[in-house]
Amino acid sequence: MLPQPETKKEREIPLILVIVIIVVVASVVGVFVYSIYTTSNTNSGPCGTIPTRPSPDSGNATAGDGPIAKFLIVAADTGSPYAGFNGSYYHLTTQWPVMRVHLGQQVVITVMNCASSEPHGFAITHYLDSGIALSKGQMSIVNFTANEKGAFRVYCDILCAVHPYMQNGELIVS
Repeated sequence: MLPQPETKKEREIPLILVIVIIVVVASVVGVFVYSIYTTSNTNSGPCGTIPTRPSPDSGNATAGDGPIAKFLIVAADTGSPYAGFNGSYYHLTTQWPVMRVHLGQQVVITVMNCASSEPHGFAITHYLDSGIALSKGQMSIVNFTANEKGAFRVYCDILCAVHPYMQNGELIVS
């Protein structure tokens, strides 16, 4: 007896099976590559150099009497210990962060955006009215001389997810 030719249906099943296998393998590889990418970028750049948790005085710091006053401001999304500016998300009833300097001091503020996905802004009334916008993982250094006494608002000047929690910072020049 001669072998019977394959029917169209018998040929379709292996093709469907091959397509399903390709889709499954591509999905697994895609998830694996994405997880490597996000893991490698989580602690890369300047954000990889900060402590896991902010120090208790990271939001209430006095510069001292030297000629230069240095501060670190970390912007981050909710869920992070740094949520808002240096944890301002967790200090809703107080000014946070507060930076105290003396008239005439050179002020150097390192600002880092350690957010997971979005830009954050940073501005200081009188000293940095134009503000800066930082993309995810970006860092900027703000440098000025404290030339006027008073209390000046430190805030996020662009709309972001934690924007309402980034409006109560203060720079005090005495």
